[in-house]
Amino acid sequence: MKITKEQEDILNSFSCERFRKNSKNFDLMKDFTSSRGTQLINYLITFGKDEEYENHTAYYIIKNNYGKPLMFFSLKCGSLFEPLTSIDENPDYQRMIVILQAIINVKDNPENVAKANELIEGLFKNKNLNFNDAIQLIHRALLKKKEAYARKGKQLELDEIKEENDNIARVLRVHPGVELMHFCTNDSMKGYWKELGMNRHKMGEVLYWYFIVPVYAEIQKIVGCEYAFLFAADASEDGSLVNYYDNILKFKKKMDIGTTKPFYDFACEFMCQEINQFLNEREIFLNNFNDDIEDAV
Repeated sequence: MKITKEQEDILNSFSCERFRKNSKNFDLMKDFTSSRGTQLINYLITFGKDEEYENHTAYYIIKNNYGKPLMFFSLKCGSLFEPLTSIDENPDYQRMIVILQAIINVKDNPENVAKANELIEGLFKNKNLNFNDAIQLIHRALLKKKEAYARKGKQLELDEIKEENDNIARVLRVHPGVELMHFCTNDSMKGYWKELGMNRHKMGEVLYWYFIVPVYAEIQKIVGCEYAFLFAADASEDGSLVNYYDNILKFKKKMDIGTTKPFYDFACEFMCQEINQFLNEREIFLNNFNDDIEDAV
């Protein structure tokens, strides 16, 4: 069952604002407690004000209608990328090699003709190709890929000669992103949260989907931004924090996407998700906020 009007009224009475909007926001952190986020709180108190006012990092605070802090988080621009790979690392190239060898191996074995035809159809979406035609097409496709990689290699060589800066990392494709940092809820307000009647969801989960995801959408209104990402500082043996980001907040460990990792985040795990997907997941979350009446009976 979707979120009720009464629940939305409660959440709409909260505020999500930049720390610098009110200088007293930093003073509120003196009574902010978190058993898992002590280092995050100390970092905010020590460095947050300078980073906020110098626009190096945007710090946000979420407060209830009495001005009590429920959560703070920060956002920073970043970029993700798809790496340049050698042709031997290209999955499409490897797939065609495997299929080519499989067709050659089975084409003279009547028992495996059906399997060979299935492989051909999967690659070319065409049931009318015979084995020899398929083999020739794959050979031509492999040759085109080799030629394309050779051209990229030449372009890479020329760019390295032209570019004077040796610290340029060359990649296949770049994706604009925003990093979610310092995601931390106030332990001292958990009792208050339970009294609000939203016990099906923890405070951090609700505040993330209701307040933080819309900030992603606001960013997209003024600048191209495709991904949101984070570095999960998970020191648990069971990976509970990574599982939380995965199952509850829908961040994923995408192995085909990379980014630059600063020293500050060493030993943390990179996770990301497309912002458009987050917006879809937010609608799902709000439409299934409460148990159905039948389930509650």
